[in-house]
Amino acid sequence: MKKVLLFLGLIFLAACSNDAVEYEDEMSIDDQTVTIEGTTNLEDGSVINYQVTNYKETEIPEEGTTEVQDGSFSYTVDISDYEPGEYEVYNAFIPYKQPEEIKEIYGEMGENLSGDVVVESGYVEDLKLIESTEIFEKD
Repeated sequence: MKKVLLFLGLIFLAACSNDAVEYEDEMSIDDQTVTIEGTTNLEDGSVINYQVTNYKETEIPEEGTTEVQDGSFSYTVDISDYEPGEYEVYNAFIPYKQPEEIKEIYGEMGENLSGDVVVESGYVEDLKLIESTEIFEKD
């Protein structure tokens, strides 16, 4: 009986990891802050990495992580001290930067990820990830 339950559990995990990943994010901005809010069916505890890059300076004034909880994630960046110019906000689910329990589901290199939002990395061989980019102008 235990072998059957274990086998069924492994089938369930395999089926879950092959479900198409859904991911959406949206940016809102005011004079002081940029807020990113998103929804996803990635497992709770999945980590979304982010960077804010100044195009003119090619510097990264802000980077960090946020965690998926109950199918959503969000973060706010204080841009009140940013110089005027164009900035890019980059968000990514990077499989090898995940906690162990999340890597077990999606794979170290994202090999268990599928869906329209999953892309192949242009920099790391055999890496599948989820990424999005938003641009904003700071006056």
